[in-house]
Amino acid sequence: MTVVWDETPHLYGGLLLSRGDIQGYFAFTQYPPMMDSAIAMYFNALGPSVFSARLVSVTFSLLTIAVLFILVSRTYDRKIALLSCVFLATMPGFIWLSNLALTETMLEFFFVASLLCFVYWVETNKTTAILLSGLLLGAAFLTKYQGLVAGLVMLVSLPFVLFRNKFKAKIWKLPLLVAAAALFIIPMILYLNSSGMLSQWLQLLVQGADMQAQAHSTQYPAPVFYLVEVPFLSDYMHPIYLPVFVLGLLGLGLFLWRRKPQDRFFLVWFLVVYVFFSLVTQKSWRYVLPLFPVVAVAAASFVAFAYDRGKSALSLPHLETNKKVLVKVLAAALVVFTAGTVVASTVNASIWVSNYEMDVRLPEAIHYAAAGLDANDSVLMLCPVNVFFKDTARFYMQAYEGKNNQVLQYPVLPVDAYTPMFNLTEMLGICRENQVKYVLLYEDRWLNYYNSSLSASTVAPLIMSSSMINYTTTFGDKPNRIFVFAVNQTATT
Repeated sequence: MTVVWDETPHLYGGLLLSRGDIQGYFAFTQYPPMMDSAIAMYFNALGPSVFSARLVSVTFSLLTIAVLFILVSRTYDRKIALLSCVFLATMPGFIWLSNLALTETMLEFFFVASLLCFVYWVETNKTTAILLSGLLLGAAFLTKYQGLVAGLVMLVSLPFVLFRNKFKAKIWKLPLLVAAAALFIIPMILYLNSSGMLSQWLQLLVQGADMQAQAHSTQYPAPVFYLVEVPFLSDYMHPIYLPVFVLGLLGLGLFLWRRKPQDRFFLVWFLVVYVFFSLVTQKSWRYVLPLFPVVAVAAASFVAFAYDRGKSALSLPHLETNKKVLVKVLAAALVVFTAGTVVASTVNASIWVSNYEMDVRLPEAIHYAAAGLDANDSVLMLCPVNVFFKDTARFYMQAYEGKNNQVLQYPVLPVDAYTPMFNLTEMLGICRENQVKYVLLYEDRWLNYYNSSLSASTVAPLIMSSSMINYTTTFGDKPNRIFVFAVNQTATT
């Protein structure tokens, strides 16, 4: 898959950390440092590359499956634990995110691991368990701010779900959870405050979404937004495949009916996460990834419950022969349906990933440009979009080409999310002021830019009308080509 916009801050941030440029990193980033730190470690071990960065997501997705197995083995049994892991591992959204250098899979691991330690503490009352849960909660926060929702799950579940009659005996140890989380969080906040970066991070928390994200967040009513988006994101994108999602909802209904302590725990986990993110103005299925393990556990529990009920029915001594046959047929149908659902979910994930496998030859284009750059020359990314962005080019320039030339973009805002304000005179002025030697333009399937009649097909002839801009070469095939233009600094128009 080609690099997408949201990956770029972590690719370049990890590159800065891998080189020990701490000051430059905090001047660049607006995100918590856990993901970028892990990427930096992989860069130092394997060399800086997109593959190394994405391997971090693969690692934490596998770790999430492992801790989910341990958690469900403790709360239910290994049969349900194994089936839960199969459901989670084959969810299309989970697989897709494991292909990208994004924070979600790392957050998922710390989220589930912190709740595992919390459950272990509730069962054993061991102080080390609550301390470890707090440390993992702090790590979740430093991966993504929403990680603190795991703490909210703990606080709600303890008095009302797990040990209501022993709550007073447990409550005095909760400050240990907070203190352990603070060991991670407070030093980072103090550093950010001293460096002047704290206000920038706080601004990121409250800043508005782009126009496309705003429109997306309001397409369904808030109470049912994720019930619709998670199984029906688009024609081929289904973060949780519909039959698995239905099994999960049936399992949540089973939890509500059965109300065992572990059932209530997973119900609280689901409700807290769902309600919290439904109240957040900006919405995306990626935000509710912590729901995916709950859906997997609920689906597995329902399948196991239905199968066990059928098995129990067969052991009844006076069950009629025709009813025994019916039960066996239904049990076989359940097994076939479950297996078919897992296969279909995996196929859907494959279709989703294949639709993002656009062949955007940005590394080759940057390699070509880097060969012709002097120390003070710059490159301009014209009309940036999701897969064509200045920080991606800057990562390739430094990690792959070993050069630190400046990379600019025009317009500043992505043209597939904001209406482009394109002015040829302004663009040429930027080229003069910054000694731009090459301008790169991505074809982007000839799509019109957001809320505009402009596209690469109209921008290319417009810039070539100037004597400063000369076409040189193309990388890639239709409809994902990158056009490279040379800038003649001596031209007057």
